[in-house]
Amino acid sequence: SDTLPAIRCIPGQIGQILLNLIANAVDSIGELRDKAAQKILLRITSSSEDQGTFIDIEVHDSGPGVPMELREKIFDSFFTTKSAEKGTGIGLAVCRGIAEAHDGTLSVTASNTLQGACFRLRLPVDSTITSPSDVISSQTD
Repeated sequence: SDTLPAIRCIPGQIGQILLNLIANAVDSIGELRDKAAQKILLRITSSSEDQGTFIDIEVHDSGPGVPMELREKIFDSFFTTKSAEKGTGIGLAVCRGIAEAHDGTLSVTASNTLQGACFRLRLPVDSTITSPSDVISSQTD
């Protein structure tokens, strides 16, 4: 089946993470595009990993990537690689906090498909959800 297993989450918060990752990707690609003629490439993928106990949502971009020495630091509050008028340094810290509040993780590596960055949101599958009605009823509790 092409359907991912169910997760229990607050959809707006997961949407906030994805919106932030996409905005960051567009910003990083834009900086690179200003320096050289380059296509803007952004790829979002989802998959079920670890024997179906987690789902992964990945945001890949064709930007400059994140240097190895900054890959953990970029999740620190108020750390930013952007200019003062473009970023406050709290977006990725908040996103990681949301992921962890959902018993998940947020990490960054090099993109193996677009040579930029790859941010991976990993969230645990909830095997107690067996039908769409379980999701609807659990949200009204």
